[in-house]
Amino acid sequence: MLRQNIERTIDDLLNIGPRAPGSWAELQAAEYLQSRFREMGYDAVIERFSAGSHNAESSALTVAGEGVVFPSLPLQFAKAGDVAGELLYLGRISTPLVTPEAVAGCIGLVFAGGGHATAVPYLLELERAGLRGLVVISAQMDAIETKNVRYPELSIPAVGVSWRTGNELAQHAGKETRISVTWCADPRPDESQNAVATLPGREDELLVVSAHHDSAAFAPGALDNASGTAVLLEVARELAGRQFSPTVMFVSTGSEENGGDDCCGAGAKAFYAAHGAPLNRIIGHVEIDDVGNLLGIPRMMYAGNRAFQETAFDSAVRRDFRLDASPSTSCDHGVALKLGLPYVFVCDACLTPRPCYHTPEDTPPFLDTAKCAWHVPYVVGMVERLAQAHPFYPSAVAGARVIRGARYADHPAIAEITEAAFGPFCMAMLEEEYFGEEIAGTPWHVRKGGSVLAGIRSRPLEAIVCEIEGSVVGYASSLLDYATGIARIGNNAVHPDHQG
Repeated sequence: MLRQNIERTIDDLLNIGPRAPGSWAELQAAEYLQSRFREMGYDAVIERFSAGSHNAESSALTVAGEGVVFPSLPLQFAKAGDVAGELLYLGRISTPLVTPEAVAGCIGLVFAGGGHATAVPYLLELERAGLRGLVVISAQMDAIETKNVRYPELSIPAVGVSWRTGNELAQHAGKETRISVTWCADPRPDESQNAVATLPGREDELLVVSAHHDSAAFAPGALDNASGTAVLLEVARELAGRQFSPTVMFVSTGSEENGGDDCCGAGAKAFYAAHGAPLNRIIGHVEIDDVGNLLGIPRMMYAGNRAFQETAFDSAVRRDFRLDASPSTSCDHGVALKLGLPYVFVCDACLTPRPCYHTPEDTPPFLDTAKCAWHVPYVVGMVERLAQAHPFYPSAVAGARVIRGARYADHPAIAEITEAAFGPFCMAMLEEEYFGEEIAGTPWHVRKGGSVLAGIRSRPLEAIVCEIEGSVVGYASSLLDYATGIARIGNNAVHPDHQG
């Protein structure tokens, strides 16, 4: 019955079709999941939030004198339009071959690459310089990845092509090329939604279990992530009617495939904005994403202290899954980690190639529903064990002072404290004084602050801050070797206004 339930969910989601972030199909999927939660007896609601909407429906790509329409798809969040210009090969976004001044009136042919936080400003600069349209080459030979450039900020038409088509187009560089992108007749405003089912607890503590129901644009999303969504429903079914000390919230997120500049899902951001306060009452976050791959390797990535690990991972999990500690801040679990919360990410896709990833080829032939079902008892057991625990990262209060785990939002304050407190004693400053100039053109406090934050990002749950009336006034970082049980204090500082 378990496998049949999973097959039903996957079939139903695939019948809805590609569920791009903020699309009408994504909303339809959320309403379907709300009804499935309610069938199990849950108080399930749709929680809407502002986010980019994908409304592009079709595209056409032609080169003057060729007499053919090259295979293409609108990229996620592509704007509607019909533009033409000289085809110019730009190289890779992270290592461009041309300067922005050279792109005026052109259609750019480019590979995605580099971090999204640098790609968006670069592409916006090209747009301001007069770039009329964008053709992005996928890494797959014949499939088209529709999410490798997916920025609502762009206002020019943008399409994706396969690697093979990209090579063909490169031979027509310099020729007039036309891109046409059309939208659906009834565009959805910038909005997405989560479907949230609540299992009430006895205390004011919270455990979050999630999977995302959206897919990349034009991708059926059988693996990514109808599979994880189906497993989420079956975990909720197994636990329906139970009561634990914490409230358990099952969250089917929308707009995870948006990913923003930081690769974190918009749905998880919206969920924690609505339900996260105070953060020290949250036990942790379990995310299920892209499971049941025929060539997949069972794996759980995680971040959390020894008590969290010993609770989450029993002997069966340790025997049957590869366990990898990771400071990854992508997807929905990345939102939790940036808030200073421990997480487990259940996914069997990350250790093998996935040519169908974020393409129209993400279809059932590559999916094993028996492997999906195999995951369910492991996740159920993990939720049961975590639901018997209390938050693993509590805060300490002493008068007006609160000592708590560091969060990514604290990083600017940590950099400011580093500059204010380390000056007389910092090797980076002594180097600058010795040479009489900035090293490599970078002020000492930028280098020192960057070093401190790099260490904290690599071990985000091993840093603490002191907060007074909402302002961070001090921090301490550490490195804990779990094998030896030895911890070493790293960089730590208190702002001079609060020292003593």
